[in-house]
Amino acid sequence: MEKSLRNLFIDFIDKNENSDVDSFFKKMLTLAEESQDPAQVHNIIGKEFFSRGYIEQALIHFEQSVKYDSKEKEYLENLGLSYYSLQMIEKAYSYFYRVYKLDVNDLNAVQNLALLSNEMGFHHQSAFYLEKLLIETSEAGSELLNLYINTLYILDPSFVSEDLLLCV
Repeated sequence: MEKSLRNLFIDFIDKNENSDVDSFFKKMLTLAEESQDPAQVHNIIGKEFFSRGYIEQALIHFEQSVKYDSKEKEYLENLGLSYYSLQMIEKAYSYFYRVYKLDVNDLNAVQNLALLSNEMGFHHQSAFYLEKLLIETSEAGSELLNLYINTLYILDPSFVSEDLLLCV
């Protein structure tokens, strides 16, 4: 059975006697009780937990946000960032991919997919997203360009000249 928002807060407050945490979450309880948009409330609470380093608690609230509104890119992205923080790379990738499917021009999603694809060893996918990112913006940065060149080199060394590799 799913715990109510109120019970989740009470459990957390009981475990953390820190007065700063206590006063913040009491305010959040009031907000949650008065709000007409539970997805947004869960997202706000999740961001606060995340900023304080309570990633597992943030994850609970980001999941609730997505449960209430599965098409809000910010909620999906926050969930992806939380999973990434917990080193759950494939789950993080799946949420960034959902953002990308909602908006193929979302450059944050494209960049996250490029980096996670590379981290998971999916170099063809990484090259696809990196190329898209480099085409879409002239401000992609040398770090992404280096990653793109290295990814191409991993895929097929003949794609990359030795001179280009020396620049990386």
